[in-house]
Amino acid sequence: MLQQLITLAQEKRIPPIQLWVGDLISLNDHLDQFTVSLLGEHRPHPNLFTLMPLDDKKEITMEPTRELLHFLKTTPTLPTWRIVTIRDAELLNRQATNALLKILEAPPKDTLIILLCASIGKLLPTLLSRCTKMSFGGAHQMSMDAEVMQQLGKLITTMTARGPASIQESIDAVHDTDCPRYVEGLRPFLHKLLTSIKADIPSSKGMAQLLTLVPHSKWVEAYTACSDYLDQAIPAHLPMREILRGALYLIHTPSIAYSLNTHKI
Repeated sequence: MLQQLITLAQEKRIPPIQLWVGDLISLNDHLDQFTVSLLGEHRPHPNLFTLMPLDDKKEITMEPTRELLHFLKTTPTLPTWRIVTIRDAELLNRQATNALLKILEAPPKDTLIILLCASIGKLLPTLLSRCTKMSFGGAHQMSMDAEVMQQLGKLITTMTARGPASIQESIDAVHDTDCPRYVEGLRPFLHKLLTSIKADIPSSKGMAQLLTLVPHSKWVEAYTACSDYLDQAIPAHLPMREILRGALYLIHTPSIAYSLNTHKI
C-alpha cells in the first residue's frame, strides 16, 4: 500500500485528501517513510505541516487549525509537494472540523492532506465523505465496525417499527461488553444510512426497510441530534448503556428537546 501511494504521488495521480486507518504507531511509521520519500530528509521541512492538539488540550481546537489554514494560503517554500498531516484525527472538535471542510473540498494544487485515525467510527460523516480511505492493517477494526452496523440496523429497525417503548428491552438484550462497540458504531451506521439516502451507495435490504419506516428528513435530523448527544455524553463519562439508550431514543424521536443534565429516558 505504502509503495503504491509513493508511486501515485510521483506520477501526480494520488488522491489529495486521504484518511489512513489502522494502528496509530504503525501509521506514524508509514507516514514518516512517505514524507521522506516525497520531501527528503530535511527536518523540519518547510513544506510539511502537522496538526495535533496543543499541549494543554485533549482535542484539536481552532487555534492550531487556524495555523494550518494560514499555511495552506501561503506560497510553498520549495517546489515540491506540500504535505499536511492530521494525527489522531478523531480528536478534531466540531469547530475545527467545520473550519477544515472548505479546504478539504478544494485543496490547493500539489498539496496532500493526510488524516490518521485508529477507528473511523469517531469521525464526523462530513469529514469522512471528503476523504479517500486507506486501510493499513486495520481490517479487524473495520470488520468489527461492519458487524456492529449490521446489528445496529436490526436494533434500529425493530425500534423504529415498534416505537420508543421497545428501547428498554432492546438495550437489555445487548451484552454489557458490547455497549461500547454499539456506541462507536452509531456514527458510521448513520453515515452509511445517510449516504445511501443520497444515492452515493446502494441501499441494503435493511437500509431500504428503514427508509420505508422513516422519511429522509427525519434521518438527517436524527444524525444531528444523535451526534450532538454523543459529543456531550461520552466526555461526561455516562454509563455506556445509558449513552446507547439515549442515542437510540433520539434516532426514533430526533425532535425531542434535550440537554445532558435534563434528558430523561
